Formats: sequence, C-alpha cells, structure tokens
Amino acid sequence: MAGLNDFLRTHWIPMFPLPNGVLFPGVGIPLHVFEARYRLMMEDVTTQAEADRWIALALLKEGYAHLYDTPKAPVHPVVCLARLVHHHRLSDGRFNIFLLGAARVTVLGENRERSYRRVRVTPLGPPSPTHELDKSVEEELRAKLSKTAARGLVEGDLIEKLNLVLPNHEQWVDTLVYHFLPAEESALKQRILEEPDLAVRAEIFSRWLESSLQQQERRERKPSWPPRWSEN
Repeated sequence: MAGLNDFLRTHWIPMFPLPNGVLFPGVGIPLHVFEARYRLMMEDVTTQAEADRWIALALLKEGYAHLYDTPKAPVHPVVCLARLVHHHRLSDGRFNIFLLGAARVTVLGENRERSYRRVRVTPLGPPSPTHELDKSVEEELRAKLSKTAARGLVEGDLIEKLNLVLPNHEQWVDTLVYHFLPAEESALKQRILEEPDLAVRAEIFSRWLESSLQQQERRERKPSWPPRWSEN
C-alpha cells in the first residue's frame, strides 16, 4: 500500500464520473466506454504500464444534468480508486472495460487540461479499526439477510456464494451493499462508501434491510380496493 500511496502523491488519476455507479474496494464492475472524452481517457490509460492503470470512479451529484458535457459537472469528493484489469478496444474506438475497486479515496484537486478530468487523491481516513464485525452485529446482519432472502428481496444464492469466497467482514459488507442496494439507492451507496468505519457501514446496510422488510410488510397488509362485498 505504501507504493500505491507514493504513486498517488505524484500522479494525476483519470476520473470517470457516472450518474448512478458507486464502486467499492474488492468489487469488480464492467463498463462500456463510448463518449469521445472517455475514449481518449482509455487511450491514455492503456499506454501506461499495467501497474499504473488506475481510474477514479466517481458519483455525480444531483443537479449535474445541465453540466454533464462540461468539466464542471459536480461529483462527490469521496471516490473509489479502481484498477483497470481488462480492456477491449472496439473497431470504432469504443471500449469494453473491467475495473476492480481498490481503495476509498478523497479528491484533493482537479486538473482540467484535457477533455476528461484528472484528480489528485489521498486514502480516506482514518481507516476502520478492524476488518471484522462483533459477533452480535454479524449475527443480526445475517438474520436480516435471511429474512429478506426468504421474502425474495435479495438473492439467497448470492449470499451463500459471498459467504464462501470473501476473506473478511469488510469486503463482505461492501460487496453486499454493492450487489443488493438497487441503482436508485446510489446516494445511500455513496454514504456507505464515504464511511471509513466498518461497524457503521454494517449498521447503515442493516437499517436498509430492515426498512425493506417493513415496506414489504406494509404492502402485504394494505387492503384491496374496492373492498369485497359483504356476504351478510
């Protein structure tokens, strides 16, 4: 990590803003790059040595639409630093790419000399004091996941697969958040990305699961309309 920090202190990182895409460390995302400015970004990134192919994936703030085509579209200052692990350049200059999230970072400044923005970033801190959750917190979260899976709100098979392959609770929580919070919850995903403490991230996600369960229960209790005729 020290080597990466040295790299970040001395390099401008290309920034790729998205309207509803929030990435997390340890999670991969496939993207299709078609805009001219970001095709140029990819041309520049792929000329770097493989170890230096970094992109900062950022979430655009509300109200960005009228500025989207400009370098002034507002973005959230905490972004996910991602490594370009695969790319395929199409014949017309577009790219299909795969990014792997590596670290939560904060944007310190922007460079707008090119058609796409580049940023200076620093690791988000202070880091979570542990990669593991308290046993009681873990058990409560697993219980809520089981309930939401039983009601079809999340994919039970995916929960089981993640339990088998993820190395620690930090990556487990981040991956659950990425896969289970829908695209319309991008603001909540961003809030969790910005939170350095694992226990707080788990609590936010747990509250969302509980809210989803309560909303479904209210829908199930809602009486039909018009009411059925009385048999009396």
